Amino acid sequence: YEKDFNASNSYENALNWITEIHELLLFHISLYDYESAMTQCRTIQTILDNPRIKTFSFVPRYRLINSSLKGDILYKSGLVNEAITEYQNALSLLDESIFKNEDLANNLSVFHDRIGIIFREQAKLPEALTHFQESYELRIDTVKNNPSEASRYAMVAANINLGNSFLDLGYFEESRKHY
Repeated sequence: YEKDFNASNSYENALNWITEIHELLLFHISLYDYESAMTQCRTIQTILDNPRIKTFSFVPRYRLINSSLKGDILYKSGLVNEAITEYQNALSLLDESIFKNEDLANNLSVFHDRIGIIFREQAKLPEALTHFQESYELRIDTVKNNPSEASRYAMVAANINLGNSFLDLGYFEESRKHY
């Protein structure tokens, strides 16, 4: 891919290459072939890092997508600490220039949920609680700005995660408020 890509570096060609590789990456994930999927993530990253296309408008969004998928692949491969690092990287990539405000809050919330889940699985309960609280606060904003059915369901999930986290720590009264 990289050799063929380097021969032509137009906006359209770069976007087509990344889209094609991204589809292949998703195919490998669907087959639980995480090693091949990670190879595709690295190929996409190489293309995104190419100095000739770094300024193209699609690059920030695909950096975020790639980082998110890498986190998912690492998590599913049992490399949870590396997954946390990748999700934290995705959090750092999010800004308002990529997403509208409600989408920004929603995406931030998703990454805080993923990090919280990993910390909860590792019995790092205070850290999990911190991320679930952040997710919950962001979900409140999302529901206020976009009271869709999907955002309300996401709010229910945020409440459950937060309630479970408080319960894990023995804060029963706080836990009950979220069920």
